[in-house]
Amino acid sequence: MSPAKTGRPRGRSGNTKQKIFETAIPMFMKKGYDNVSIDDICRKMGLTKGAFYAHFKSKDQLVVERILAADNHYRDEIFPCLASMGAVTDKLRLFCRLVFEHMEFLEKNVVKTAYLIQIGHNSKVSTVMTEKRELYKIVEELIVEGQARMEFRDDASPADLTQVVLHNIRGLIYNWCLSTSQFGLSEAGEGMLDVLCAGLKRV
Repeated sequence: MSPAKTGRPRGRSGNTKQKIFETAIPMFMKKGYDNVSIDDICRKMGLTKGAFYAHFKSKDQLVVERILAADNHYRDEIFPCLASMGAVTDKLRLFCRLVFEHMEFLEKNVVKTAYLIQIGHNSKVSTVMTEKRELYKIVEELIVEGQARMEFRDDASPADLTQVVLHNIRGLIYNWCLSTSQFGLSEAGEGMLDVLCAGLKRV
């Protein structure tokens, strides 16, 4: 007998949203994103589609929010820890390293699905994943600080240097998603950061 469906989430709304994450993401990873419908997710949870749509407008939004949830962690938990560090270069290196570690924690298939959505599956979602992210804001704040303290080059604007940093981060993550080898993202990131930080250095 299938579990009884609930017309509205039971308990706190946040708990239901988290349970949708915990149910849907493993299904995407096991069966493939396009092979899992909202009906499949609801059936497994014993939830109505109305209850699903009370939390997410679509499957796309579910995956994107899973990635964007990292931003709260970066801002609230990681960024304050950087304040006690001396060199801004060290702050940037640590922050980027933690970004790579979080991507590995999410697992490759989840990250790959998020990239698929951005590249063409849903163009409206792509804007959410760009400059509006806390990820971008944090990197730009570090660039501004580095220039003010004369650590970083000043022949380019903070916005331009932020784009350089983010292009490198995203490029490495994208290659990690495409690669059939099992190279470690964090390990590869260390080499990339060596080159990146050398390029940012004020001469």
